[in-house]
Amino acid sequence: MKPKRSNPSAQVYELAFSSEKSRTASHLKPDAINPTQSSTTALSEPRQTNAWQNLLMFVMLLLICLPVLLLNLGQQDVVNSSEASHILRSSQTWNRYETLTEQRGFSLEGLIPYENGQASLGTPPGLTWTHMIWFMTLDQHNTTPSQLILRARLCSVFFAVLALICIYWAGYSIGRHRTAAFSMLIFAANPVFIYYTRLATPTMLHTGWAMLAIATSLWAIRPLRPLPSTERQFLGWIVCGLALGAATLVAGPITLATIVAPIFMLILFCPDRVSHLIGLLASLLIGLLIVAPWLIYAHEHNPQVWDHWLASIISVKQLDSDFLWQQSLIRIAWLALAFSPWVLWILAVVAQPIS
Repeated sequence: MKPKRSNPSAQVYELAFSSEKSRTASHLKPDAINPTQSSTTALSEPRQTNAWQNLLMFVMLLLICLPVLLLNLGQQDVVNSSEASHILRSSQTWNRYETLTEQRGFSLEGLIPYENGQASLGTPPGLTWTHMIWFMTLDQHNTTPSQLILRARLCSVFFAVLALICIYWAGYSIGRHRTAAFSMLIFAANPVFIYYTRLATPTMLHTGWAMLAIATSLWAIRPLRPLPSTERQFLGWIVCGLALGAATLVAGPITLATIVAPIFMLILFCPDRVSHLIGLLASLLIGLLIVAPWLIYAHEHNPQVWDHWLASIISVKQLDSDFLWQQSLIRIAWLALAFSPWVLWILAVVAQPIS
């Protein structure tokens, strides 16, 4: 019997096939070679896009939103009772401040909000002080009521633009430019947002400061991304605390529900970010330091001021069943109006899994 001869070409083919197979297996299982490679890839930054193109898109979106906010802003009559009350308080306080400044020079007494000759200590003073800043360039003796109304409403538009910028910033912190643009358009198309932007009430100032606080906290937390640097956390929580204090001076302690609660829930549900509760606590302390001087002064001159501030959250009147029913119907109607531009989108999302 003749011995079996080996085929050199077959051996070469088997060797090449086995090496190719091992290379393919190594590509399919990168964790077997480097266990940290896949986790590093998952946490890496998204692909960088053109910064100038994204900036141009943001500016265009902002310019698209502005006309509906500014159209005939100063020509509409004051028909909202809350707007009329706040403009009256701001204008009277500003006139009193200008008169006291001419007589004695600058005095902190001139900053106390006044309405119809009486100090208004039960209402947060933030809106009045902000309006006074916008009235600074006007002449006290040659100013018409229409000019004051326009300035007060322009103040609301300014904070509405600030809210839009912060919405874009918050969306960018979570999902980059597409998420930011979509969030900004949804917010700008809200009829409730457009309505209150054109009124000189605390609503839009509260919204602007609240969005700034939430956006800076998101920037400090950096959810779904690698851990932020210590400097970034420090700066973000400081700005958050300053915005929280300013919002509380405008709207009162309701900011615990509109600002602190969302940030608290975000920290709890975001993985590996529970340590940021210390940053939230620091922001609360900064906000308290900003509000404390006014609360101490108001309490010294009117011990009942705490009742007014707590009533801004919930009052005895709001516990009445008839009042609760009326307010529920009003809020449901506003909610339906706010969601009306997105009904088709929502129905499409609901129907998509079964389509």
